[in-house]
Amino acid sequence: MGGFEGKERRWLGISGGAETAHYNNVSRLFGNPLAEYECRRNLEAYRREFLMDEAVSLPNTYYLRNNQLYSQSKEHPLFNIKSQIDNRERDGKTLVGFEKYEAQIASSPIDTVHLWYSPDGQSGFEGINFDAGRLYFGFKTSENQSAHFDMKVSPEFPILSLLGDIQGQTGGTHPRFDSPEVGKMYYLTHPIQTPMGINEFFAYMKQYADKESNPIYVSRRNLKDASERTLSSVLQEMRTALEKHGEKPRCVFEPVGDKTVTALMREEDVIRRYLAVIQPYVKRNNGFITLYGCSVTSTVNSEDIKSIISQNSLENVVSLHSTQHRLLTNENKNPLSKEIQNNSFPCPKCHQPIPSGEGRTSCPHCGITKEKYATEVGGPTCA
Repeated sequence: MGGFEGKERRWLGISGGAETAHYNNVSRLFGNPLAEYECRRNLEAYRREFLMDEAVSLPNTYYLRNNQLYSQSKEHPLFNIKSQIDNRERDGKTLVGFEKYEAQIASSPIDTVHLWYSPDGQSGFEGINFDAGRLYFGFKTSENQSAHFDMKVSPEFPILSLLGDIQGQTGGTHPRFDSPEVGKMYYLTHPIQTPMGINEFFAYMKQYADKESNPIYVSRRNLKDASERTLSSVLQEMRTALEKHGEKPRCVFEPVGDKTVTALMREEDVIRRYLAVIQPYVKRNNGFITLYGCSVTSTVNSEDIKSIISQNSLENVVSLHSTQHRLLTNENKNPLSKEIQNNSFPCPKCHQPIPSGEGRTSCPHCGITKEKYATEVGGPTCA
């Protein structure tokens, strides 16, 4: 076994294999600019989540196609949000909850606010617990688009009181539960369609926040001076981001370049991009940094980074069940598999897919050429 088993498999909170597969598939089918766009957006989300321990995500635009949500305007399995959710998570309850949330958004009037809560606690995967809950917000901005946020929620915050009060606004009764754990799991599979538009919702939440003294989240980035985030401050951050939504997030990560260009990455290249994001924080923090994410809380130091880079195989250090790993991990259920296979052929040495087409003289993964491979094995070159 390698030196990065056990806890160390979850150090970085990503799956290098899944990230690489997604990048290369997008690049093959839609060109390198879109693959780069998605990669850079993921890196920024990783920085905010794992390195900054921010309470609120960047706003995201999703696209409604046939009543399903997509991260890009293209109706393709690569960008389908539901396909990114592992059906093993919480014994399928997360997928059930998301499907209801998605259906509510698709069928609701423009501007109607929807909430979906995913609690802290057991993830459904061995050895992985979610340290904080997530409160997801979504609302249509047009018939074919919707805006989305998520907010971290500390286990100590009285989230059931807030969700029950909001549910009461819909004309329903305030639910009562035998335990907080039962209540939190109830809301995982019962998203709320509020009767409020976004401005009305913020006005309601401000009134509620003025009466709530408990911090909704405590950022652990600076352990000597933990940053308590009140519900009011988080709502203000969301409101400010929404005012810039459609401008700032899309502008920063806008795809540029020739859409016909296909460029592929190796898993090592993807991991090094994440390490390049981590390393400056390690240097500024006396040689180590603690990563805080939904699927991992771990400490990485400069020696760890050197060790990771020097490994022959990086698969040993990545989480098999991180959020990113939900993409393209089930080959039997992946409708992309046949399409990708039809547009590629396996390398005779490393067996990774090589895109079909004239002008290919070497494998983009291991660099072997037909002539060099024939010399190594003592046989004829492949056609």
